Amino acid sequence: MKAGNIIEDGKQQSLIRYFHRYSKEARTAVKTISMNLYSPYISVVKAFFPNAKIVIDRFHIVQLLNNTINSMWIAVINEIKKSRPTDYRKLKNQ
Repeated sequence: MKAGNIIEDGKQQSLIRYFHRYSKEARTAVKTISMNLYSPYISVVKAFFPNAKIVIDRFHIVQLLNNTINSMWIAVINEIKKSRPTDYRKLKNQ
């Protein structure tokens, strides 16, 4: 199996068909797999690559952090908008 393989269709059955192309020996020799946090991927990878360490790719970690920070920021701003409208207008005008 080559490093950097990308599977075009992310459906679980497509992943299973794709990974069946490789022998069990080849799959057990894989040491590391970089992927996102999509749970069907994780379950398939664990089943097909029992010795592989799963590493979540940087893009998806940063994306998750940014989404979390944005959600928290929106919640704080909405609370300020309700409870302290003068402060909200000051923040909005910056």
